[in-house]
Amino acid sequence: MRMGRTVGVTVAVLTIGLGVSRSHGLNVSAPQTGRLERPTPEKVQAWLLQNRWDLICPALQASPPTPAMASAVVASAWTDCLDRAGRPAEAWSFVKDWLERRDRSEPTEDLWVRYVHLTAYLYQTTGQGRYWEVYQAFLRASDRFVRYYAAFQLSYWSDPARRRSALPVLREILTRETDPNLLARAQLAWLRIEPHSVPEVRAEKFRNLRRHVLVQMYDADDKATIRLRLPLQWAVWWFQQDTSLPIEAETRNRLIRLLSEPNSLSDSQVLLEVRDPKRWLSIEIVTPRP
Repeated sequence: MRMGRTVGVTVAVLTIGLGVSRSHGLNVSAPQTGRLERPTPEKVQAWLLQNRWDLICPALQASPPTPAMASAVVASAWTDCLDRAGRPAEAWSFVKDWLERRDRSEPTEDLWVRYVHLTAYLYQTTGQGRYWEVYQAFLRASDRFVRYYAAFQLSYWSDPARRRSALPVLREILTRETDPNLLARAQLAWLRIEPHSVPEVRAEKFRNLRRHVLVQMYDADDKATIRLRLPLQWAVWWFQQDTSLPIEAETRNRLIRLLSEPNSLSDSQVLLEVRDPKRWLSIEIVTPRP
């Protein structure tokens, strides 16, 4: 989950579906009996690599970390333990205090991811306005990672009015950024919020890619033409996840197979074109001009 501070190389963390585990039921309020190993940062990191939550949470419960003293890896693990135990409000308070008190010399993206998810969860389950106020602050954060990640996640909310609060940040990404992966995420997030008004990304922003997918859609009822430019892997993800695209399942699966085997594709190739009196859909492989 950890990434560098440069937003342009945030592919690993900024993947759709990333979230904090909500598998409640693990009891951290009653530590196991017997001798527990001291949860040093090195030991916790080793346990995390082994996915040994049965060791992590009891050890941390026996020696609860404090926001002022915990390392990033210990703070992240303890936040997750509290959340897994059905104590999201405590997890939220801990990670909030940690992020406010640390000098930020350690990488903090992992904790920010948890903070964003916990804030969203607590707002959606309690309806308390203070959590929405905190979430709005994420969208104004000076750290681009926080701002962008919060906007991407907000695009999945069920409340249309709240979702639209992400649009200024998404517009910022589409205007300022050049990383094709960030541009893909921003376009697809905008599509979830305002499907008939996605801003078009200039083709030159994809010049560093050998080729990309150009999706063009026209709806006669809305009189709107949408053009999306996506790296091949993001087009595959979209076809797999978004069943609202007006194509048959067999056609969708064929597109996924084709794009999953890029060596079999030409540099420029129309993959699909559908026309009828009310709509037009075109999906093609495009090679940027030199």
